[in-house]
Amino acid sequence: MLAPDRFDAYTRPGDADELTAICRYVWNMAISGELYPILHAVEITFRNQLHNALTALHGPTWFDTANFLTLDEIRKVSSAKNELTKRRRAHDPGRVVAELSFGFWTELYRRSHEFDVVRPTIQTVFPHYQGAGTLSRSKVATPLRDIRLLRNRISHHEHIVFDINLPTLHTEALDLIRWMNPQMADVASIGDNFPALYGKTWKPYRSIVEALFG
Repeated sequence: MLAPDRFDAYTRPGDADELTAICRYVWNMAISGELYPILHAVEITFRNQLHNALTALHGPTWFDTANFLTLDEIRKVSSAKNELTKRRRAHDPGRVVAELSFGFWTELYRRSHEFDVVRPTIQTVFPHYQGAGTLSRSKVATPLRDIRLLRNRISHHEHIVFDINLPTLHTEALDLIRWMNPQMADVASIGDNFPALYGKTWKPYRSIVEALFG
């Protein structure tokens, strides 16, 4: 069912049989499915909030006119436009913004953009901040980066269930959304079964896997 290298990622010393690894694989799929919509909500909410903030400062085509983008970021904007051209889509701001990757947006909150992007926008992007201490780049940039990396791992079908930071990342994702847009956080929480699913581990899948492969 799985390539040997992928199957080995789900085995652990002392496993009773190979079915245990398959159970972990199924559990990993379930956990990934629970997390992905919330991580995606972080991306689209942050993208929209930051675009709106930069639009208020520099106009709706800020990605063309502002002088704070690095060469790499300018190339990413050009690549987004090229993709739109291939699909015969107009280069209007909404389409360009939607085409830019999560990585592009999190890069705009790196330390190098502290004064030209972060400080002018952070209060507007996170108007409902309720974290510990004063709102600053360090309070949001690190979880944004970690959430982006986790989303990428899920997109590439990697095993994530052995990451002990998953509950923390789940909480941070919902916190970020709520600090930006409480209504979106409520929507993202609908049907969120991650805490229960993660707590049960792989064991509830044993009977199903045995019926299929035992």
